[in-house]
Amino acid sequence: MKEKKFERGDKVCIHCLGRWNGVIGKVIGKVYDEESGSFLHGYYVDLGFGTPESYTEVFAEEHLELIMESEEEEKAGESKSAEKHPYRAAVEKLLDRQEEKGISKYGVTLDKNTTLTGTQRIEHLEEELIDALMYCEHLKAGIGGDNLTADDYQRAALRTAQIDTMSPDDLLQNGVMGLCGEAGECVDIVKKVMFQGHSLDKEALALEISDCLWYAAVAAYAIGYKLSDVMEANIKKLKERYPDGFSKERSINRKENKSERSDFSKVSPDLQS
Repeated sequence: MKEKKFERGDKVCIHCLGRWNGVIGKVIGKVYDEESGSFLHGYYVDLGFGTPESYTEVFAEEHLELIMESEEEEKAGESKSAEKHPYRAAVEKLLDRQEEKGISKYGVTLDKNTTLTGTQRIEHLEEELIDALMYCEHLKAGIGGDNLTADDYQRAALRTAQIDTMSPDDLLQNGVMGLCGEAGECVDIVKKVMFQGHSLDKEALALEISDCLWYAAVAAYAIGYKLSDVMEANIKKLKERYPDGFSKERSINRKENKSERSDFSKVSPDLQS
């Protein structure tokens, strides 16, 4: 049994001369002295156990007596709380953590803080909202990077493909010729490694590969296909051609399969829609 050391959430009985003698309360934190930078031998006690009429007083350690609940009562309370909502316990922990921050910073929880003016409360709210917006933008950036689809990429690539001023034939020629040219750039980087003693510049090679993708996306658009359709058709073709993975024998004895072209029987919808 704990004596003279109370923790947040402990149920206590007040023992001191005065109006609070015999009152039951809940410990919500220790008293922190900013000047000395240390905790004092006093505790903030919620005298209303969370009711609307509750408010907090400070009591010395020697004026508090811990009230122990039986293990059965404690478990029953936890079970009842969990039945109300599966996330309730997690939310209550977050609220407790916020109250601890408030007590550490202001010496009292927000609802008990009578020193803040209306303007100060609005300013605090603005700070929290700005933090929330920053977190939202951070999450959006992360989600966008993790889930960039082929069609998202193609739409972004077409932004610089002059699709409003070039004809489909011009787009196709630009796409196919550009794809060959960028593939040649990839070959040139590897050639320098193999025959000229260069070290492999992976970053430069990755950029050339990305240029290949750009031209492939433009060429696909020029003939009316979404990049995702082209990619899916390629995977389907390879699965049919090599169902157990690449095989030299199946490659040598491969027969043209007309079903491999079935995925291109319909032109994809316009990507601008």
